[in-house]
Amino acid sequence: MPTAAQAVWDVTDHGTLTLDSSFWAPKADRRERAGRTARLADQFLQMNRAALAEMGIDPRVAYDGASARLELRASDMVGGIALRSPTTGMHDLGLVVRPRFAWRGLGPTWLETGWTVVPTILGGPQLPQSDRRTPLWVLSSVVLHRLSLMLRQIDRRFAMQDAVLPAPRGGVRWDQYAAQHLPRAQFTSVPCRVPVLERDHDLRGVIHLVLRQQRAALMSVKSDGGIVVTLLEFCNRLLQSVADTTPRPPMPGELERWGRSRTLANLRPGLEAIEWTVEERGLAGLADLRGLPWKLPMNEFFEAWVERLARELVVRVGGVLRSGRLRETLSPIQWNPPFTGSQRYLLPDLVLETEDHTVVLDAKYKRHWRELSQEPWHSVGEELREEHRRDLLQVLAYSSLFDARRVSCVLVYPCEESTWDHLEATGQTVQRAEVQGGSRHVDIFLAAIPFGRRPRDIAGPMIEALVS
Repeated sequence: MPTAAQAVWDVTDHGTLTLDSSFWAPKADRRERAGRTARLADQFLQMNRAALAEMGIDPRVAYDGASARLELRASDMVGGIALRSPTTGMHDLGLVVRPRFAWRGLGPTWLETGWTVVPTILGGPQLPQSDRRTPLWVLSSVVLHRLSLMLRQIDRRFAMQDAVLPAPRGGVRWDQYAAQHLPRAQFTSVPCRVPVLERDHDLRGVIHLVLRQQRAALMSVKSDGGIVVTLLEFCNRLLQSVADTTPRPPMPGELERWGRSRTLANLRPGLEAIEWTVEERGLAGLADLRGLPWKLPMNEFFEAWVERLARELVVRVGGVLRSGRLRETLSPIQWNPPFTGSQRYLLPDLVLETEDHTVVLDAKYKRHWRELSQEPWHSVGEELREEHRRDLLQVLAYSSLFDARRVSCVLVYPCEESTWDHLEATGQTVQRAEVQGGSRHVDIFLAAIPFGRRPRDIAGPMIEALVS
């Protein structure tokens, strides 16, 4: 159980962090501890309610008559935030929510999904100390992708420039031509105002410096695996695009001035990334981003992983894939009258359609698979069983949207690589059921997929189940 000495606590997603009275009142005697810990627990919640809600944390106070315990129940959101201490009122504390499927497996998955879902950097104070439990590449990737977008926008920005040309082009300054050039017989000297592709060398020079810092930081963690190597290659490509500039730090107030500029308004995310890096909070002048507050919804990340797997299915069996992420699967619900009702539409995660077969895939970043695969149904907790019923009803509702000759619904759950290996060896990575209602027949599949494996290596069992 965490203690007051731990400035930054950690918990896995869907896990529970319990803080007892040794944190709230370490020096209080037994007689005063009960009342004091209860007051401090309530004060902590009041101070940090917004920050905890941002991370999807459900806080609960448990009181046993002698002392109070605070339980922080994590959701599917991972990340890190700073928290205010109830004793000092300062942001002396921090909470890190880690993915229960280790970063080692999530790194290759990020590469496969093409960074469809990336962490969001939050506003507010930084963690009281660098979070060494979050790999540096997680946040470095955000900086590099923002700078990449920024460079593309800069390279496409046009500005008007005055020039004397041998022939008319753009807006011609005829008054100046008549007054200054014609009297001197300079007939091929035409003053014009023309659009030119502007390259902001000052801003590009700052980006050059930031990219060098990011490369140095990534080189220091190169042993973390292929994800870092890929980011280094990406960083080197960006460095080549600014090789014509001299790296330089921003002048005092320069970032703020660029942020206020109308022409640079759409570059503010990139300017934020520059600011995070040039603060140089780490050792040896290297920016350490791991103190930044951030979050990443693992349910969206898992959906992106399932979408990548679905694209592998399309390559292997053909068909057309539509994505809920892109709103391609949206089906409105028409209420009469229109102002009544609650749910306004159905939005399956993915729909794969062939000539006579429609497959609906619904990604569920939940703990179902391990319990359902290793425990008899009657021994699974009621809360878990009720969640699973809701999942089934949801995907069956999606199946009603299609009238193909064959309709299949696939509930996809994550699992550990070792679990998937065991399930594959016993032929249980995909389990099948059937629903028959009159002339309508729907196949239901429960499928497990691991993080960290290449899609072509894990798609086989699902393809075999769907085409059989």
